[in-house]
Amino acid sequence: MFRSTIAFAVLAASASTLFAQNLTTSGVRAPQIQERHPAPDDRAAAVGTTFTYQGYLEASGAPADGVYDLRFTLYNSDGTVVAGPICHDNVTVSDGQFTVGLDFGAQYTGVARYLEIGVRAGGAVGDCGHGAYTVLSPRQELTPAPYAMGLRLPYSGTGDVAGGPVVSVTNPSSDSSSSGLLGINVGPSIFGFIDHAGVRGESNHVYGAGLLGISDLYVGVVGYSAGDDSAGTFGRADGDRGIGVRGWATAPDGVGVKGENSWTTGWAGYFYGRGYFSNRVGIGTETPEQMLDVNGYVKTNGYQMISGAAAGKVLTSDASGFGTWQNVPGTVAYVGYTSGGSNTPSPTNQFLSPTLTVTITAGQKITVIADRAFGSTIAGGANGLNLYVGYRVAGSGAVPTNIGGGMFNLTSAQNERKTFGINGVLTGLAAGTYEVGMTGTSVSANWNNNEWGYITVMVIN
Repeated sequence: MFRSTIAFAVLAASASTLFAQNLTTSGVRAPQIQERHPAPDDRAAAVGTTFTYQGYLEASGAPADGVYDLRFTLYNSDGTVVAGPICHDNVTVSDGQFTVGLDFGAQYTGVARYLEIGVRAGGAVGDCGHGAYTVLSPRQELTPAPYAMGLRLPYSGTGDVAGGPVVSVTNPSSDSSSSGLLGINVGPSIFGFIDHAGVRGESNHVYGAGLLGISDLYVGVVGYSAGDDSAGTFGRADGDRGIGVRGWATAPDGVGVKGENSWTTGWAGYFYGRGYFSNRVGIGTETPEQMLDVNGYVKTNGYQMISGAAAGKVLTSDASGFGTWQNVPGTVAYVGYTSGGSNTPSPTNQFLSPTLTVTITAGQKITVIADRAFGSTIAGGANGLNLYVGYRVAGSGAVPTNIGGGMFNLTSAQNERKTFGINGVLTGLAAGTYEVGMTGTSVSANWNNNEWGYITVMVIN
């Protein structure tokens, strides 16, 4: 039983009201609120909104006896009527005590409520709703006892609390099965807008949380399910780019979302749909060094590496194990041929045959086969001709670079023309575009009877 500690006061008495003439302010005892106890095991029935009100009246300094009409009206703190009036006709007062039931409906939402009481002498049956009453003053503030019904089911409340929780539940027990708040729902499992949930939280703020759990030593929120094909935690998002479950870790070695399974045949993570990772992923390692780092064998029925890919290439590895697409060694990637005139031998190294321009990738080789007829019509003929295979970066105009050995101090008699051929393989060149052909020099100026030259070039993988 809960008791209010607020006493009644009486407004100015009216000479025409017998009850008011005989009632004194010192003759009214504190009202009492009784808690109604449900029947044992009656957990399915919700508590109603009626509470029992007990009062004590004195008339002329003595406990009142007889019948009285009582009228009750519920106000808020602004003096506005929120419910009532409720009148009780011919209430029996015995030795000053009376008891009535009051039902103002669901008016207890956590804000202050005040009860105004009007009294008059009883009389005709059924007339309590009419006529004048003596209103007792001040109105009586309802203390917490009636608010027990504020937690009846279903409960709905609104609180405006700056910087603090609207509802705070603390359980100091150290028992592993204890909880601060327990919600149980025995309805069917329905995910949607008609949710059956033991505990439901909802927030419409842009940074709000429907449910917030905080823990310093374990986990903030625990979801548990013992049934087959069920889920301990379910996250759903219906909005565009929404996130069903999101984890956020701010510590250097923190984990945003972690899944663990104690069975070797179980799954720590299971996904339907696409997956995205913005940083390194390790399988079998906690320190991945690449975007995907697998410590162990990888089995797959398909593989695609698009960087440097081309038809006919093979995947090769360098000394560090990095793989790249390379051409099959020894295969011919390109063949070119041309013919035509060229320069006259001079002391400056230059191309003496037609040239070809080729583009190679790293590791490719260039095979050059070139020949040309040289001669002289000058008395004494010509001599001192040196021939090589050479190259230069295409478009550079630089003096060609000669490779390997050559043919040296070649000669021709007067009115004689000789065909000289040379070949070589250019290796170790960086990827790029090159001009290649026969190169050479001569200190003799008598090489004046020269014919066309011919060149064949092959790029070898």
